[in-house]
Amino acid sequence: MNTILIPLLSVTTFLFAADPPRPTGAEEAVGRETPTRIDSQAKTRKTADEALARKAVEGAPVTYQQVLADPDNVDLNYRYAQSQIRSGDVRGAAATLERILMVDPSLHRVRLLYALVLFRLDNLSEAGRELDALTGLALPANLRAELDDLKSLITKRRRSTHVDVLVGFGFDYDSNISATPASEQMLFANQFIDITPKNPETADTAMIGLGNVRVTHDPGTQNGHEVFGGLGWYRAEQTLQDRLDLQVFSFDMGTALKFGRNTITPKVNWDQVYLSEETFLERPAIGMKFERAFTERLSADFEARIADDRYSKTSEIPRAEERSGHQWDLVWGVGWVATPVMRIRGGYTLTGKAVNDERFRYNAYDRHSLNASLSYLLGKGMFALVSGAMNIDRYDHRDPMIGIKYRDDITFRSRLTFGAPLGFIHKYFKDFVFTQSYEYYRAESDITNYAYDNNKLSSLVTYKWGW
Repeated sequence: MNTILIPLLSVTTFLFAADPPRPTGAEEAVGRETPTRIDSQAKTRKTADEALARKAVEGAPVTYQQVLADPDNVDLNYRYAQSQIRSGDVRGAAATLERILMVDPSLHRVRLLYALVLFRLDNLSEAGRELDALTGLALPANLRAELDDLKSLITKRRRSTHVDVLVGFGFDYDSNISATPASEQMLFANQFIDITPKNPETADTAMIGLGNVRVTHDPGTQNGHEVFGGLGWYRAEQTLQDRLDLQVFSFDMGTALKFGRNTITPKVNWDQVYLSEETFLERPAIGMKFERAFTERLSADFEARIADDRYSKTSEIPRAEERSGHQWDLVWGVGWVATPVMRIRGGYTLTGKAVNDERFRYNAYDRHSLNASLSYLLGKGMFALVSGAMNIDRYDHRDPMIGIKYRDDITFRSRLTFGAPLGFIHKYFKDFVFTQSYEYYRAESDITNYAYDNNKLSSLVTYKWGW
């Protein structure tokens, strides 16, 4: 091998004296992580919806002992019902509110909260009757708005087919979008070559746009099975690094088969990724997920999926096709509702990436991944998300263009997101949610080409509606 590398070195030193090889970590990240961005934003918005739904029952906690000390205090009983809802005792809250209305049927706010509780218990007929009793009355503007919103939710729940639309726009900042190695050197033919120019421009900003349409259908089975499908779009328009202009289209469909505490979800999906307006990756995939709710607070899941990565060479990445091949993932996860406002999740993923052409086995690898996340509802519709992940990658073969080393990577990613509804600006903005995120990414590798870090700031506003 050394007798081959020595003459190769002399040739490459001449060829790259004026134009040394460019870092490729950014293109790798696009292929691995981009298809998950739409799903990630949808999960963030789901947490935002949970935070918004909790606003109706926020307030100072009240205990049963306090109610016993002053049982005729209507306001105290009302706040106790709110405390019961926050703690997850929805049926208990229904009994408390019903008892208040028996004493004084004219309490409109109590009746409205009672209708909300009945809605959460999926008793739509009774909830509708409670709202009908309020419809013809003169109500304050805030109660009237809550009544109309709840009527819309009941109407939507009664439909067998639901459509939800999410759109968003925002800005990203990356301190090292190009994935330039911290050493500012590239290993080529077992020799270190300085990246030119020195101190290259690595930071960039981008305008972000996204959209997602989700359709779910209840076929009317007793178990509550669902059929679902969705279309997603994501675009990042870079300010300086035009070669990393990104666009993703995603399609998925499947069915959720529910059997008591168990849910089985087979799914197919297709991702189409463009870099700088050129087709970069097509990814058809199939998967199967099994979920088990052990208690109201503890759940676990397992998912198996396989994808066919079809890379296409572009004017900027002529060797992209070398990465084409199948990828399989086995995913284990555990979720725990620690408190009514805090959820914790942890998981492990085993990944195998293969390539179609054995000559390019240096793009094949095995990955072990650990991840954990925490979501916390802060009150008034605000929320925080904290997550972290560590990946350990072991590549199958050495890249002869780089040298004699086998590549081993360890990557770390941590992310903090804060979100808040924009209804405080005006009531017309009540369905808009603002999120601000910070992410730190670090890649450590025994090959300097792939050792870098990046700081990312993301600001996003999303709007969701459905019917």
